[in-house]
Amino acid sequence: MKNLIKLIFLLVAKISFAQNFLIIENENFSGAIIPKEHFCAKSDLECFTPTEKEVYDLEKIIGDIQNKKENLANRNIKSEINFDKYVRQYSGFYIGEEKVIFIKFVPKEIIENKKLKWNSEFLSCVNAENCISINYFISEQKFYELGLCGEE
Repeated sequence: MKNLIKLIFLLVAKISFAQNFLIIENENFSGAIIPKEHFCAKSDLECFTPTEKEVYDLEKIIGDIQNKKENLANRNIKSEINFDKYVRQYSGFYIGEEKVIFIKFVPKEIIENKKLKWNSEFLSCVNAENCISINYFISEQKFYELGLCGEE
């Protein structure tokens, strides 16, 4: 009986986490905002859940970089990367007082081929090769620490 109760609890917990991902889809990008409770569940990081406005603001900058309209120094994103081919996952954490959004870009092809649940599970480089990750510092409106997983 105890095992059945534990199993039911785990299923309910998984479903409630999946339901908390906020999905954003438009003509330019698809992404999932990951709630702080899910992103920092096993971490000492102080976290926050990014807002839709924060995500749209950073995506506007990515779009400007893609369209070569953005040329401010220290963006750490190159316009040669075709971000249209990626699904995003957004999660937030603090560095001191600074709010930072961690963005994981996972190729749509990998998601389709592996049937990954990008809209309900946090993806890691283990299950999503060829991904890109980057930190966006909200107050500075700048990207730092570009990371690549696998071969691109």
